Amino acid sequence: MINKSCLGHFKLWQLGFQHDDPSQCYDESTKRGVLNNWDSSYASSGGDAGHVAGGERTGTLPFMPLDLLTDQAWDGNLQCLYHHDLEGFIQILPWVFLQYAELVLTIPMLREWESGDYAECASARRGLLSDLQSEDIAATGSWKAEWELATPLLYWLLVDEGNEDSMRP
Repeated sequence: MINKSCLGHFKLWQLGFQHDDPSQCYDESTKRGVLNNWDSSYASSGGDAGHVAGGERTGTLPFMPLDLLTDQAWDGNLQCLYHHDLEGFIQILPWVFLQYAELVLTIPMLREWESGDYAECASARRGLLSDLQSEDIAATGSWKAEWELATPLLYWLLVDEGNEDSMRP
């Protein structure tokens, strides 16, 4: 079954409403994830989908797509596309599924995603993607089934990083 909120996000993008800042947010009252920050991100309307990333940067660094964690993008010379949000959604998965077990950080590499430096964040994320087959990387607690579904998506990102056409519409 396809998550309806993802379909809604794509439809909004097609209509010219861009988010450009997927991040983790959980609504305790509904027990569901929430796509938030429409008011403080690059969320915009008016049919300017595919804007250039330069200027104000409000993305959540740990979840920004790897090709936006580059000098080219940081200098405002890379167009934001829908696949960037899709990658951001996928990058949230290890953050949620691997990070903590009973308030203990299980994979210190995830803390490096929050370095505040886009190059360090990209390096740490590539390291995690490269280490996906390691027995040291396992989902915490009740996330084991979800992790089995998330791992192929993360492999897809790893393979896609060198392939300009594989995820592009």
